[in-house]
Amino acid sequence: MEIKNAGGDAPTIATDARSIGAELVPGWDQPFTTQELDAIEAAVETAVSKKRRSVSGAGNDGEDSPGGVRRRLPGSFSSQHSMRVKLPMMTFGGRIAYSRSATDVERAVAELLKKINAMKSVMDQVIIGFDIEYRPTFQKGVQPRKTAVMQICGDNDHCHVMHVIYSGVPPSLKLILEDTSVLKVGAGIAGDARKVLKDYNVSVNAFQDLSELANQKLAMPRYS
Repeated sequence: MEIKNAGGDAPTIATDARSIGAELVPGWDQPFTTQELDAIEAAVETAVSKKRRSVSGAGNDGEDSPGGVRRRLPGSFSSQHSMRVKLPMMTFGGRIAYSRSATDVERAVAELLKKINAMKSVMDQVIIGFDIEYRPTFQKGVQPRKTAVMQICGDNDHCHVMHVIYSGVPPSLKLILEDTSVLKVGAGIAGDARKVLKDYNVSVNAFQDLSELANQKLAMPRYS
């Protein structure tokens, strides 16, 4: 995976996702159970049924569906691209801890470091969830606002939401982000790494994009 900043220059990233390897994320290549797939399909069918009722109740102007008959995709298209849905419903049932001030963020990071160090003593690879949020701009040529929030989950029981727009990135948090022995995972995480580097001059080292793993697990084609 090639990481570049907005200017096209490659930032200093000690370890990229490819050097870590997808196989280090436990269970990513294991198939879903029949019960999980049945539950997923039932949920999808319910959603589709609601959508059909909504469209039917809204009426039809006849432009896209002459005679009131809804358009259908060509059979060749549906047969080539149809696949069984394999995305499970996932919920977070743990505690979400919000940190706003520099003191609160440092306290949260100290808790994370304690957990990470404990995991290092019993695990070959420590994995944490990572994501950022920032206020978008919708004007052409206007850059997005500075990263406002960092979300880090050390396990299934705790997730820290840190308002770094107020606290900045303290040295202890920088230590976690730059630690090559701690794998950070997230969707579109390469873009998050570029943003953090640009906004705070901090390298997010050792990361893996979950969307790539999902495409591998579901045998989906990769588009460049």
